[in-house]
Amino acid sequence: IHGRSPPGIMRLLDDTCRSVHSLGSEAADAKFMEKLIGTLAGHEHLMVPQTGSSARNFTIKHYAGDVEYTVDEFCFKNNDNLYVSLVQAMQSSAVPFICQLFPEDLSDNKQAPSTAGTKIRESANFLVQRLSACVPHYVRCIKSNDRKAPLDFNASRVEHQVKYLGLLENVKVKRAGYAYRHFKKVFLARFGQLMPEETPPQSCSELVNWLCNKNPELKKEEFEEGKTKIFVRSPDTIFVLEEMLMKKLDPLAYKEKVKAYKESERLAKQKAGKHSLKPKCLIQ
Repeated sequence: IHGRSPPGIMRLLDDTCRSVHSLGSEAADAKFMEKLIGTLAGHEHLMVPQTGSSARNFTIKHYAGDVEYTVDEFCFKNNDNLYVSLVQAMQSSAVPFICQLFPEDLSDNKQAPSTAGTKIRESANFLVQRLSACVPHYVRCIKSNDRKAPLDFNASRVEHQVKYLGLLENVKVKRAGYAYRHFKKVFLARFGQLMPEETPPQSCSELVNWLCNKNPELKKEEFEEGKTKIFVRSPDTIFVLEEMLMKKLDPLAYKEKVKAYKESERLAKQKAGKHSLKPKCLIQ
């Protein structure tokens, strides 16, 4: 889309706008389509159904699916030029935010005005630089259906989202390693509260042994100790520990939580099955 060699779609569009600025919008779009076919016709992520003079459409194979575009008014919209007087008026505003929206340097009259494609490329590059300089965390949301209805599972819709969000690869990486990793002192401070107050745990190994003896659901193979951290393989193990902790520290809140969950489950089943309490999950 924005590559240099070979030039991407946005660079081809900017080049077309500079070279055929005297032509009409329709002729400029046809010239852009001609350059696009001549330069990127064999690209694996580009599909052009027609290659003649009547070609008006092309499809980009994005990671999330194929998107079809029509070149009508591409060049006209890409120019997106404002009169210099309007930019100067905005830059002279007393509101700092308004001035920041127009950072153009008008002192150099020889410099060609930037296009919409150039601004998009610069903005995308700046975003990538910012993301590369930090450690982002993502929350991936999967829609079970497009109707926002409970107990309605559209298998093809979910499969499409899982595939293009790369979730299978994430799950494989997590399963190969450990889902939970934290400092030993943090793990002891939190889950050490499960042991009796008169015999607090002195080490993570002591706590793990006590937990596994107390709850048969927990297996010692799930835990691994390092020099400064403790690792837990499965997230279900952490869920069990958190449930045990809540049950001990706040039994009333735990009972209310279980009661609220059962009630919401009953209402969802009743709504899905009308007057029947049997769940009727629609799988498409």
